[in-house]
Parts: sequence; C-alpha cells; structure tokens
Amino acid sequence: VWEQSPDPAALAKGRNGTVTVRVRNTGGEEARNVRLEVEMPQEVGFVQATPAVRPDGARVAFGPEAVAPGGERVFTITYRAERAGQAWFRFRLAAD
Repeated sequence: VWEQSPDPAALAKGRNGTVTVRVRNTGGEEARNVRLEVEMPQEVGFVQATPAVRPDGARVAFGPEAVAPGGERVFTITYRAERAGQAWFRFRLAAD
C-alpha cells in the first residue's frame, strides 16, 4: 500500500514544497527490492531527497530496499517551484 501527499498543495514561484510517499507492507512477508521512481514535472526543480539520492534529470529513484511485514518506508522530495502552472508528479512503485 502506498500514498503520496504534496505539501503545500499550491505553491508560489520561488518557494519550496515537499512531496512525501509512504510505502507500507501490509503482507505477512518481507517486501524485497522495493523501488520508487518519481518523475518530476518541468515546473519544479530538485532541492533534496530523504533518503539522500541524486536525480537523473527529472527522474528521482529510491531503492532498492526491503520493507518488513507491517513496516513502512517514507520517501521525501523537496522541490522549488520554478515556473507557473500545474505540476504533476508521476510515481512508479515496484517490488519483488
């Protein structure tokens, strides 16, 4: 199970915001090779990520990681609004 949330939902040009993705393992076995990829929209620029990763252009990739049964991993990207417009982040989550 995963959920993502931007904070704030609307942002003025030049200001920073965050998008957080929480990945929960609701199963009875360890989730292995958990990978999260985030495609950042052209309206924003990368500032930092937790856990620390480096972007590859507009793509930010986390993992692979293991998530224990009942466990959770939290991934956060801090970004700066660089252009006016609607910014849509694209998320892709995969695991073995």
